[in-house]
Amino acid sequence: MQGEQLMIRIDEKKCVPCSRCVDVCPAEIFTWDGPQGKRHKLHVLSQELCIICGHCVAICPEEAIIHEQLPSDLFLPLEPVEITPDALRNLMLSRRSIRAYKPDPVPRSVLEQLLEVAIHAGTASNSQNVEFTVVEDTTLLSYLETLVIETLWNQLRKLGNPIMRKLARLRYREAQLQVLQRYYKAFKDSLDADKVQGRIFRGAPAAIMLHTPEKSTLNAANCALAIANMTVFAQTLGLGVCWVGFLVEASLRSSNFNEILEIPDSRKILGCLIVGYPKYTYSKSIPRKQRKVNWL
Repeated sequence: MQGEQLMIRIDEKKCVPCSRCVDVCPAEIFTWDGPQGKRHKLHVLSQELCIICGHCVAICPEEAIIHEQLPSDLFLPLEPVEITPDALRNLMLSRRSIRAYKPDPVPRSVLEQLLEVAIHAGTASNSQNVEFTVVEDTTLLSYLETLVIETLWNQLRKLGNPIMRKLARLRYREAQLQVLQRYYKAFKDSLDADKVQGRIFRGAPAAIMLHTPEKSTLNAANCALAIANMTVFAQTLGLGVCWVGFLVEASLRSSNFNEILEIPDSRKILGCLIVGYPKYTYSKSIPRKQRKVNWL
């Protein structure tokens, strides 16, 4: 983008000196040509720094900002909604990772609502680089489940060797080693008993994979923010969800997952959320460990 190619224009007939765009712009590209208290004309500087977040268009009360890459008809009005702090707090405290599901499929229209709130989650520098692959095919989910266990077992099985266990103690902290040993036993028991199905996706009828460009920064955070939006909103739809770290870990160790899920090799799977209607309803919150908080 060249400086003379104006991506953002100001309708001077509509503009009033409210300074909202100046205050909210992440790139700080708006400025007044007059001294403080004597503003005359709004200017847009260094337009190439614009991250196309849309804050300026959304905040302008007079619709005086024209952004060529963000047509005004895409900015939909939002009706004020009364959500009390107590109601939202109760919703968040009631959140559970659901591992028991009804067999009922989730309608695609409902899954699309989850994706809508996911793409409205924040991303670093407004990269909006999180994309989604939704798996509704239960046969494919079963195949992926087996592949996850086989992929991770190839790593965990080493803990069955006394020498490898000693080496693992040199590499991992005790807490990490205990987690790996727990997974070793769980996976071994599943394989020995031929009870692989349900071990990863827990019988959920759908799974949402989140992936980003491999070399971009803060990708994991971008995916986590999208999943957080879906996790909270899912409860209002009567859905249960659970983060599946096993699939993410397996996909980082094998390119088979990208191929099977038709995800380009240039992208990395950094999130997986299973979705379905919960078999049971929790009526109590669960106690949590006390955490250290430093007040400065």
